[in-house]
Amino acid sequence: MASGVAVCDEVKNLYDTMKVVHNEDKPEDRVRLAIFKIVKNNEVIEISKKYTQKDLGDSTPFSIFCQEMDECPCFYALYDCHFETESHVEKDELIFITWTSDAGAIKNKMLYSSSKEQLKKCFQGVKHTMQLNDRSDWSKKTIAEKLQDKNSLRVAKIDNVPI
Repeated sequence: MASGVAVCDEVKNLYDTMKVVHNEDKPEDRVRLAIFKIVKNNEVIEISKKYTQKDLGDSTPFSIFCQEMDECPCFYALYDCHFETESHVEKDELIFITWTSDAGAIKNKMLYSSSKEQLKKCFQGVKHTMQLNDRSDWSKKTIAEKLQDKNSLRVAKIDNVPI
């Protein structure tokens, strides 16, 4: 099912920036979480907010995502998840997330669901995707399970916080 919603170029450029880390990039300037929303009369997916490591301060992308869930019933997100395995290997991988709250309007939920593939095409190479419909779907344990599906490694910490 196609929705006719387009993805703006800034979203594509941000994805390219998030997926490739250059040696000269400062860790505090890396975008760790980006929120995307459908705007302009339901015609375009644009960047709503983006959080660099510097913007997060003492917070984690996980906690900021929880705040976003409380504020908005539907959005997409790209989460640069930093994790450590039980064998002390540090990794970071992008997770593409669709949040359509059960409490959201049916029309909005349908629009976000039908537009997801359009955005996903722009995010070629993202290893992990998650569909969240309820706040209980979002936990560090759920993220660890998603990361382990592809890695056969056991995740011990996410964003330096033990699971």
